[in-house]
Formats: sequence, C-alpha cells, structure tokens
Amino acid sequence: GGILNGETNALVSDISGESEKGSRLSFLGMFYGLGALGIPMLLGSLSRHYSFETILLGIGVVMLAGIIFCIPVRFPAPKQAQGFPVKEGLGLLKESSLLLLSFILFFQSGIEGVCNNWSTSYFGQMTDIPANQALIALTCMVTGLTVARMVQVAIFKKIKPETVLPYSLTLTAIGFCFLMFSPGFARAAVGMVLVGMGLSATYPVILSILGSRYPSLSGTAFSVALAIALVGQTAMNGLMGMVSQYTNGIGLYPYLMIASLAVMFLLYKRSLK
Repeated sequence: GGILNGETNALVSDISGESEKGSRLSFLGMFYGLGALGIPMLLGSLSRHYSFETILLGIGVVMLAGIIFCIPVRFPAPKQAQGFPVKEGLGLLKESSLLLLSFILFFQSGIEGVCNNWSTSYFGQMTDIPANQALIALTCMVTGLTVARMVQVAIFKKIKPETVLPYSLTLTAIGFCFLMFSPGFARAAVGMVLVGMGLSATYPVILSILGSRYPSLSGTAFSVALAIALVGQTAMNGLMGMVSQYTNGIGLYPYLMIASLAVMFLLYKRSLK
C-alpha cells in the first residue's frame, strides 16, 4: 500500500504540467475515498449471499486485472537513467522545505488516523449518539473528503492549489468545533462532513508543491514525506490512546485536533518563505 501510494502520486506528478498537478493529484486521491466508501458497502451488500473470503477473492481478481492492464502501458523514461542518486537523495533530508511540508503531512495523517479510530469512542463516551449513528457520522467524514476531492479536480484547474490550504485547514477546525460540547447526531454529522472536506486538500496541495520543487527527485521526495506521514499517524494515535486513559480524557479529542491544525498552518506559512 505504501509503495503504491508513493509511486502513483509520483507518477501522476511527473506526467502533469505545473498547472495540472493539484487537479490530477486530487483526482487520484478521490479514488482513496471511493474505495473507503465502496468496499465496506460492497462487503455489506454481498455478505448475505457470499462469504467474506469469496468477496475478498473477487476484489483481488479485479485488482489483478488492473495490474495486468498496466503491464503493457508505456511509462515515462526514468529520470535517473544510471540508477538511484544516493548522494542527492540523502541531500533531500537536509532540505528544510521538504521537512516542513512533510511534517504538515505528519499531522494530516495523524488527524485522519485519530478521526478513523477515535471518533466513535468520543461519540460513545461524550455524547448520547447511539453506536450505529456514530458509525454513520464517521462515514460522513469519508463522504465529505471524497466529494470535496471531486470538486477540487475542477477548482485546482482555475485556482493555485497552495492558496486553498489555509482555508481548508480553517474549515477542518470549524468541523471539529461542531463536535464540542456533546453534539447530537445532526451536528456531529455536519461536523464530520466539514472535517472530511477540510482534510481533503492537504495531500494534493502538499504533493503538488513537492513535485514542483523537486522535479528530478519527486519519487524520493514523496517517499520521505509519506514515511514521515505514517510516523505521524502512529504517533498521534498513540498520544490519543494515552490521553484517553485519563478520566474524560477522550473529551480532549477535538481540542487536540484543532491544536494540530494550528501547527499545520504555522508550518505551511513557514514553508512558503
């Protein structure tokens, strides 16, 4: 999964012009949301007639068909014809711009992970929302993210992606504000939709910037950024787990997320200098 994520984003960035990167990366990211929504729905609808093993086998066959389809496709020639440029690759680790942008993804990935893993616990302990409605509210986040990326495909053709990120972070913070003070289902669902919509822009925008700043080493730059992002997801989930051990500690969930968004905003402003 990690290899596919890095390679597909790097490939899309490489074959896209400067004005197309954000739009095409959003189009690619849209399929993450479609998969996150579609596969559970597929499992739910077919589980009455087939075993999960059979359904997953069918999904695997479809994936294999996609791989076979890609085999004869002619991809762009390697940018480093003589192999991996170790010296230049290691030099990227000293690039402050790359590290600043990567740590934005550190918090982005962490927020997504915490939302997916802790939102239902928050609703269960801090609100009167039933468990089945809490799952629906969580699904609203993925729905918001997917729909927003569909819209971004068109928006990023007319607006520079980097101008959108501060507004998307603000929208995410507003979404978390909706989750404060024991919301009912309707307010929680709206909040999660806003959170998903706000989070949708970060990856396409940051990867678009990285692809433009490091065109000859885009794959390596993306790998560094995505590795740091995965560390962020693990670290922030661990932090939330420790906080939740305290009495009503889970109630800090939206506040910690807003604090993380504030750090992302500051890192982004610094990266533009």
